[in-house]
Amino acid sequence: MKRVTHLMVFLVLATTGSVHAFWVGPDFFCPSNYELVKKADAIVVAKAVESTESLDRITFEVVESLKGAVGEDRVSVYGRVDNFRGRSERGDFSRARPGTYAGMGTALDYRIGQHYLLFLTRVGDKWEAGEPALSRTQEEIDPEDSPWLKVVRLYLEIAAIGDYEKEKAALRALHARAVAPATHTQYPPGLVEDIDRHFQTVSPMKSYTDLIGMYNNASSDKARVRILYAFAKAAYPEALPLIRQHTLDEGWAGGTFLDYLVAVKDRDSVPVIAVYYLGTDPEVRRHYAESLVALADDAQMGNMLRVLEVSRDPDNVEILLEWFKKHPDARAVRILSELVGGKYEDGKKWHLTLGLASLGDEGVVRWAAEKVEAIREGDPGKAIAILAFSPTKAAEAALADLMARADEKTLNRIFYSLITDGNENPKRWDHLAALIRRPGKSEWLVRNIQSALRGRSDERARMLLKDLDDHSPDRASGAALDDSP
Repeated sequence: MKRVTHLMVFLVLATTGSVHAFWVGPDFFCPSNYELVKKADAIVVAKAVESTESLDRITFEVVESLKGAVGEDRVSVYGRVDNFRGRSERGDFSRARPGTYAGMGTALDYRIGQHYLLFLTRVGDKWEAGEPALSRTQEEIDPEDSPWLKVVRLYLEIAAIGDYEKEKAALRALHARAVAPATHTQYPPGLVEDIDRHFQTVSPMKSYTDLIGMYNNASSDKARVRILYAFAKAAYPEALPLIRQHTLDEGWAGGTFLDYLVAVKDRDSVPVIAVYYLGTDPEVRRHYAESLVALADDAQMGNMLRVLEVSRDPDNVEILLEWFKKHPDARAVRILSELVGGKYEDGKKWHLTLGLASLGDEGVVRWAAEKVEAIREGDPGKAIAILAFSPTKAAEAALADLMARADEKTLNRIFYSLITDGNENPKRWDHLAALIRRPGKSEWLVRNIQSALRGRSDERARMLLKDLDDHSPDRASGAALDDSP
């Protein structure tokens, strides 16, 4: 296969005499209508009854629920009533209604009083229509005599089988009945053509066997590339040799294919991904960095060090740091220390400074220990977080000394530096236990600690809460407590 360099597809669609264009990625797949029915969360026949212009929403009365439990008599979706662009042609299911191509791939034009067949997706606590883009998700229909509604009902019966191969057989049997002279008049116009399109449609919802058949019979490199993207989106491990051959080896790996390599855990691809990372502009390296972190193991230390060494942008280095926290190496500490350059309080490099502390760098700990020693009262700022993140003995000693003499505000700062999700210091639990057992805590500090621990669900937090209750003698004795630091 020739190398394909165009990774974006310009989709031009002609509707009712006008042309609308959309940029869609090469990994965008408009499902067949059967697949659309199968994947929908809910499908309803609904009547548009009200428009709320200030919110650009249309309210519908649910007339009939065909699939899914909407659980409501009314649903509201995005839309307007000021520029309806027309229905789809009767019996033509090859495209969505015209408004779909004037609304960024989603029809937003409706008419009050008309019925629509809505394919709904649950988004938070609301139902929305229009996904996936460019699909027949909001067709206007006459419910008493709608070919589209009849087709959807037939597809729903087959989709309910729940077995890919049996569904294929049922679709072929339906096709045969719809073309047979004795029975074809019983079926809606457009059904036969729509089933044909389904079997010709490249989609991640197709089986590996079907897709590899399409691949082997494809008439062009462009068609084969399209199928490679479908393999990747479906994360079929059987497709790995093909994808490696035509993406990594030919120089256009990225995006969907990186996600695929992570999904199938292809650790052998790490050296090639590292080469791409090294040769890519820093502003577009993030996806490569994330893929390396997800795939690399100890055997890839050399590649990971080379990648870290060329990285000078804090965002990508921060991603790579997550790997080195799990695979510590003195060379990584040296590289990171040179990158931070002693500017430990620089806001742009703060996450790198914490990473340096997490990796056990002694230099940043010495700086932090000197800073907290110099400030005998008050909050030493970022130095506390450095000591809390560092697993070194020097940090442990400095933190213990600080806790012994700290005021309430500083103790509170120490507590939150230890409990934060980004802190992976294995000694942090010992530090937290020591802080909780410290006598003389105010009611204000106890409440702060309780609130933070109750917001966590792990066993360690529950143990610390119990420890806190056991070590609050001031409250137990009924002594007067200061309510603020």
